[in-house]
Amino acid sequence: MIKLHFYEDDKDICSIKGIGDSSPGHDYLLVLLRFFLENSKDGFVVARRNNFDLTSLMQKIQIEKLLCEIDCLQYSDDQFELSFTFHAEKRREELVYLLERIWFSYEQPVFCFYEAGINGDRNDVDFRLIEKLSWKQIISHYNGFVFFRSAEDDVLWIGKSQSQFFNLPA
Repeated sequence: MIKLHFYEDDKDICSIKGIGDSSPGHDYLLVLLRFFLENSKDGFVVARRNNFDLTSLMQKIQIEKLLCEIDCLQYSDDQFELSFTFHAEKRREELVYLLERIWFSYEQPVFCFYEAGINGDRNDVDFRLIEKLSWKQIISHYNGFVFFRSAEDDVLWIGKSQSQFFNLPA
């Protein structure tokens, strides 16, 4: 069961419990990814701690890099860390499934969807810096939304810039 929670003490974050391997949770994650990709210009992914061997995922990312305007692709030999930027307006449906696969393949996935950062160029994302920032610090640099997982595997957290609103799809 999907359970959406907004916080009175911090209006810039919400949590969605039930985003797991169950059909409703999996389906709602796809709905959210489509929604945020449709309403964003660019984005980036930083993921750490893979759950299993990701050889097939890495091959898919290499193929998608050619097709989806994925830039700045970086990953360690053991696939422990993965990062890249993307252009959300291109090949959106392929990106939905790629992001969904990354979400379930890593313990610490972070997705940022934004219109324009301070630098304005998605190729200027400093992944070493991003890995050290909290979600609030990330969205202070990028006007948009950040998805991340914390201690609970089935909870998706969404942080937003103060100028954004939570208009989440049903």
